[in-house]
Amino acid sequence: MRVAWIVCALFVIGACSAGSDGSGKGKGSGTGGGAAANGSAASGGLGAGALSSGSAGLGGNSTGTAGGAGARSSTNPTGQGDSCSPVGMTRACCGAGNQTCQGTGEFPLWGPCIGSNGLTMTTCTIPGGCGVGEFGPNCDRGVDAGHGCGAGEFGPGCDAGVPTLPPAPKLCTDPTVSTEPKIIAGYSPTAGQTVGSNGQIKVWITDECPAFVATGEMVDATTGQITVAGDRTAKAIDNYLLEPALYIAPMSADTGGTPHFPQWVKGDYNNAPNALGCYLGSSGTKGPAVDPAPPGSAPLDQFFNTEFIWDVNALGLGPGTYLAQFLIHDGDFERAVGCIAITITGSN
Repeated sequence: MRVAWIVCALFVIGACSAGSDGSGKGKGSGTGGGAAANGSAASGGLGAGALSSGSAGLGGNSTGTAGGAGARSSTNPTGQGDSCSPVGMTRACCGAGNQTCQGTGEFPLWGPCIGSNGLTMTTCTIPGGCGVGEFGPNCDRGVDAGHGCGAGEFGPGCDAGVPTLPPAPKLCTDPTVSTEPKIIAGYSPTAGQTVGSNGQIKVWITDECPAFVATGEMVDATTGQITVAGDRTAKAIDNYLLEPALYIAPMSADTGGTPHFPQWVKGDYNNAPNALGCYLGSSGTKGPAVDPAPPGSAPLDQFFNTEFIWDVNALGLGPGTYLAQFLIHDGDFERAVGCIAITITGSN
């Protein structure tokens, strides 16, 4: 959960800056545009000024869905983290996804933007990889682009062998387990990027509590390398692991797949999980400073920020595109589940 009165994004990562007066109006027709912070409501997809400094609201070229109030404006181009009301309302985002108003506090916020292929959109671009089968979202639907290929699948106008990803696991969008997905601020690699076989996969977490790791886990305070693994079998009350875990679909947490644990932890963490969670302002343990999150991430604007890092060569995966599922506990009573496509190349 997030502290309701923290309303200002302090770490600017996205392509857009926080709106101040939201005086612009959306273009074209639409319904239910959200109210701006101090300006008028916009017609079309998002409320005026929701994503840019007093500029025109987004959307409007097609019928918009209900937008949220602009009292809090994020720097995330997908609109994740903006204020909304009521909880449970949905809206279109980035023209290709949907997001839900979430939260249990006084000021609910828009959750992650889920693309048509079931993956989290960290930018306003559908994550790489296909949906289910060649006819799934983001695929060529059995017809190579350009109305005629050159010689072979890799010829001009063809799909260049884009892999078909497994369907997104249910937990990727299950609000009964992923109760606070907004604590995941960003990923590396981001949408459209790749990572080498000797590279690293990173996730940034921001919350009012230090994120849980396994009980007794020891981390080098200078490098962030995990030197002693804790009790990585321990589970939270939702019956999923306390230790942050990365799964590769279809062997996801939904199906009892193999968890891959991080090799590095930077920033704040809690290696003494307990049933009471944390209390506001508890310090946990501090590792080395977190690395800057990539552009397009949400602000690291909470009390505690954490970076979990997996070495690609520890995953046992060859070059290819994979659907990665992250399960991370917030250090209190809730959890984030994030699912993204990750492409691994042969070298860095």
